[in-house]
Amino acid sequence: MQALFKKLIRDENGQSLVLVALLLVVLMGIIALAIDLGLMQSAKAKMQNAADAAALAGAQDLPNIAKAINTAENFARLNGVSDGNITATTPYKDDPAMIKVVCTKNVPYSFARILEFTSVNVSAQAVAYKTSWTGEALPFINLDDKYETEGSILQGWNKVTPGDKERIHDDDLIISPDRTSVRVNYEDGIIFKKGKDASIKDVVDNICKEGKTVYLFSLSNDVISSEKYVDDKLKNKQVIPLEDIVLLECVVEEYDSKLLTLKFVKVHNISSGDLPPGDPPKLIE
Repeated sequence: MQALFKKLIRDENGQSLVLVALLLVVLMGIIALAIDLGLMQSAKAKMQNAADAAALAGAQDLPNIAKAINTAENFARLNGVSDGNITATTPYKDDPAMIKVVCTKNVPYSFARILEFTSVNVSAQAVAYKTSWTGEALPFINLDDKYETEGSILQGWNKVTPGDKERIHDDDLIISPDRTSVRVNYEDGIIFKKGKDASIKDVVDNICKEGKTVYLFSLSNDVISSEKYVDDKLKNKQVIPLEDIVLLECVVEEYDSKLLTLKFVKVHNISSGDLPPGDPPKLIE
């Protein structure tokens, strides 16, 4: 009887060893999966950062398709994505202001190989949208000051001397409710306003802070030289066509509520589609 009891004990010890061995295998598998899952999540986070950076960088160059795609791919490479694992698409959803970037990476497993898992593909995508300039500008049009080299001084508004004030007509202006910005409806040309302009003084006061970048509509230098639109030839509500107009990027040099002095920076030929940038691109997906 005693011998039989000892035999049973020996049998149970053997079963325990088997169970312990099985539990160790399961535990090692769980640890392996946890470690490899962490590696996979880390790789995916890096791919997401790369896709975000690439989409935002590429969007800066929209709507130039080739340039935007090239920039996006370069930024993805700089963030560790290898050639062949980058896909940049624009226009996206038929919108030329959107670019989609997908970055992928093959992540080899380490511990999970004991369970016959070798690797996994992780991917991330980002979509960036580029806003465009929507017509925000001063409510004036320069008729006689030529823009020459960068730093040239222009008279944006003169409320001291008599005569027309180079005003854009109210019909072409959309003033924000808080009267801190003005959008100009310029696509069909600009309507000239003859006479006084006191109604927008508070708006100009709010906009024209020294050192601030502003946009001023202007006749092109060639049209100014032609004297096609000298003050005494312009009539109230006369439309100046877009082909005669450029947009000047300027910095407010000085403003004292009567005289507005601007420093010329850059010209945009808006009739040919050369528009200023809008707000910085943003991620939307």
